Amino acid sequence: MDVPRHYVYVLMRPDGRVFYVGKGSGDRINQHEREAERGCACHKCNIIRKVWRSGGEIQKEIVFRTSDEREALDYEIELIRHYGRENLANLTDGGDGASGRVMSEEGRRRIGEATRNRKDSLLTRLKKSIASAARRHTDETREKIRQSHIGLRPSDETRGTVGAASRARGISPQALDRAREVNTGKKHRPETIERMRERAQNRDAEWEANRRAGQRAYNEQQRSDDPAYRLMFALLRDGVHPNEIAARTGITVRTVYRWKKELGL
Repeated sequence: MDVPRHYVYVLMRPDGRVFYVGKGSGDRINQHEREAERGCACHKCNIIRKVWRSGGEIQKEIVFRTSDEREALDYEIELIRHYGRENLANLTDGGDGASGRVMSEEGRRRIGEATRNRKDSLLTRLKKSIASAARRHTDETREKIRQSHIGLRPSDETRGTVGAASRARGISPQALDRAREVNTGKKHRPETIERMRERAQNRDAEWEANRRAGQRAYNEQQRSDDPAYRLMFALLRDGVHPNEIAARTGITVRTVYRWKKELGL
């Protein structure tokens, strides 16, 4: 049996958003960061350096392996189409720039199923949750969303789908009717309105606190679970130079300096 030498991979921001899809073999998945360190001025490397400047790390994941290079190129093309090239830093449609190439229905179905069945890791889901909680729409955007929903009425198909989902959760039509009757014409007490107003005013601060707490939890997990990080902290406390620490642990020099600063060493 052939060894699956070729693979398709994605580069992601710290919150799990994919910004590049690539096909490669060997150590190709790690070469982009080396290009960014050398000063490459492409859009992809600009994103990598922006993440570094914000104190984050690039997330990398191999999503498909095969011994057939043509199959890997087909997967790359379909994955770029799935995410939308307008949302990526890719310069072509994939497949060595094979723009406009038509893929068979069977190939599209197989790759589509693999993409839909892909599940994010617990850490990736945590990062997405933190990033989503910290993201706030501007007043102008909220007003546009509100205006776009005025006068909209769900189709009968949509209403049926929502009703089926509610019934699947065990919510009977009678329960919905009772809830509607109880809440019709209901008015909040003045003290309740004041509490709601205070919560709304403090929401941004709470979300930022949650985001920072999640980041601290992630950092603590790295400290406790990763032998390389444990060695790095020990060497930092012993006064070893960051370049030597990076060579001994495999952690980037940039990350070592960042932790050195955070620990006040």
